[in-house]
Amino acid sequence: MNKPKIALISLGCDKNLVESERMLGSLGGGSYAFSPGEDDADIIIINTCGFIRDAADEAKEHIIRALELKASGPCRWVIVTGCLAQRHKDALLEEFPEIDGLVTDTSFIKKTVEELTGIEAERGASRILSTPAHYAYLKIAEGCDNACAYCAIPLIKGPFASRPMDELLEEAKSLADGGVKELIIIAQDTALYGKDLYGEPRIAPLLRELAKIDGIEWLRLMYCYPEHITGELIDEIAKNPKICHYLDMPVQHSNGDVLQRMGRLPARAGTEGSEQGRGMDENGLRDLIGRLRAAIPDIVLRTTVMAGFPGETKQEFQSMLKFLEDTRFDRLGAFAYSREEGTPAYDLPGQLTDKTKTARRDRVMEQQISISQGNLQKNAGKTLRMLVDGWDGIAGVYYGRSYMDCPEVDGLIYVRTKFGSMEPGTFADVTINETDEYDMFGVL
Repeated sequence: MNKPKIALISLGCDKNLVESERMLGSLGGGSYAFSPGEDDADIIIINTCGFIRDAADEAKEHIIRALELKASGPCRWVIVTGCLAQRHKDALLEEFPEIDGLVTDTSFIKKTVEELTGIEAERGASRILSTPAHYAYLKIAEGCDNACAYCAIPLIKGPFASRPMDELLEEAKSLADGGVKELIIIAQDTALYGKDLYGEPRIAPLLRELAKIDGIEWLRLMYCYPEHITGELIDEIAKNPKICHYLDMPVQHSNGDVLQRMGRLPARAGTEGSEQGRGMDENGLRDLIGRLRAAIPDIVLRTTVMAGFPGETKQEFQSMLKFLEDTRFDRLGAFAYSREEGTPAYDLPGQLTDKTKTARRDRVMEQQISISQGNLQKNAGKTLRMLVDGWDGIAGVYYGRSYMDCPEVDGLIYVRTKFGSMEPGTFADVTINETDEYDMFGVL
């Protein structure tokens, strides 16, 4: 008998991707086969994102498509899980009664599949990577305690919960044994790691231990909220040769009044900022950025900001643009505020139109293009160590990344050379001879 084919669609962030890889692992023991697409799958599993309205709409489009395939064959079962399932279970079942399984906890996917098919899954792996074999995400915590007014994550994932360090080291060693060379450290609030387990943040000690693992060459930090970036962490990044001089620190906004409404600052914010507070005002952010660049001169800083939060005036928006122009983040993502039910910001006065929010987001990204272009031009003539990600046969180039770029969200280095001269997953020295807004081009 042919093994049932499973297609798993993973939506949303890299933290969700890790959950998808764990689901694949639980079903990968041999009882089932995996399909790269939905068209010939017997079982379609959709791991949804429910963070903002656009993500929910995307998830529903995939559900509709999967149910159409079920109606016409060969799909027999559609299973929905992930953040949207956790957040709106009853509403999804009412809208899509044809769903065969709606699973709010991804660890129950194996049980659900077995019940639907009647086939017991053989013991699989803890995780099957969907990324290229040479890099992987290491999720060190779940949930969040920040309680930002705009964010639904605490409603979906609950309070911040770190994973024990020994468990993380064991997983990292397993990934390294499988060929992973770059570990991308992720959580909702990565720099806070360990506070709940050990009484104080332990991200720096965790990085020290991870760096000892043979095979791991790069450690990359994502989602470090600025108020939790301590002097100890800065020192560890500066002195540990395996930690990329790259830091993602979401600031969301710079204007103090907006940050207060966001719940990122207390009602009466000081002017100095504080590593112990629930956020940093503009002075604190400028000070932190200055300390990071002084301690690590070649550090690449990435951030995310939100445009169009309720009540944001033209002057408040302009002050954020000025802050971003002054600080010149190397990498930046901008988002238009999404009004989410259940969050404190949902009922705030001064809700802006979608047109205004989108226009402000676009203005931020328009400004960032010139900033990014100027920053990248400084690399012309430099030789960078590049981790080769793959080969583009149409363009006839290899592509990869230096320490400056995280997969999926940042730019690439393109190298025109004959096929076979480089191998994905290896490192190469590349001299940069050209740059554009987000990418670089070089020669071996």
